[in-house]
Amino acid sequence: MFADPSKDSYFTSDIRLVGLKHFIKVNEKSYFITVIGSTYNASNYIENKKASISSSCFIRNVESGTSQLHYSLNTSYNSKINSKLFVKVGVIAEQLNLHLKGGFLDSNSVWNQYWDTKNQGTLLQGYVQTKYGINDRLSLNVGLHSQLLTLNNSYSIEPRFGLKYQVTEKSSFNFGYGIHSQMQPVDVYFYRTLKPDGTYDATNKDLGFTTSQHFVLGNDFLPLKDWRVKTEVYYQLLSNVPVTDKSGSYSSRCAMASFNLL
Repeated sequence: MFADPSKDSYFTSDIRLVGLKHFIKVNEKSYFITVIGSTYNASNYIENKKASISSSCFIRNVESGTSQLHYSLNTSYNSKINSKLFVKVGVIAEQLNLHLKGGFLDSNSVWNQYWDTKNQGTLLQGYVQTKYGINDRLSLNVGLHSQLLTLNNSYSIEPRFGLKYQVTEKSSFNFGYGIHSQMQPVDVYFYRTLKPDGTYDATNKDLGFTTSQHFVLGNDFLPLKDWRVKTEVYYQLLSNVPVTDKSGSYSSRCAMASFNLL
């Protein structure tokens, strides 16, 4: 496309990030870990096309400009209660600031301004995780995670657990299950659809989280010194995945990062 003589276009992008990690020991069994950070990313794309085959004049065909500034705070309290029980409690807060502007000239030569906003929102997360040694062979991990997105007040409550059984010194089995939710790419919420009367409809503003149920069954085996064989059977069940209402293969899942595991 960049080499097409009938079009004049350019693309620019920018990314910056900074972070700070802090560790404080409360006592011999407990400590806090806090991470603060900020990320900035921006991109601009403009495409002009010739007004006609014989013309030397160009008209704007596509315009897309995005900038996103995120501030994040992640802090957790970790404590070994006794020889069998470990507890971790944490909160994550992320402030989202964005500027979106984008449009294109459709087949009827009508300009469709699908993005045009300056907005902000907050993603709040809280979790608790415990690890308990039931006996010398069996251990249990149990956790609860929650999220709230202030852009549209979407929320989720996600239980998770894992079980590990040490068959021998060299072999163990594990099973895990968890519900994991993820917000859509932030620009998706502000996409607008042009209606026949020339007004716009914010069709995506109320999108909820995409949810994934994870099932894992695994085996860890040490056949020889310095050798380790790990096998897993993994199943993922997705729900509430946004798709386009037009014929096509696009899904927002293709634009999302992998689900984070607790």
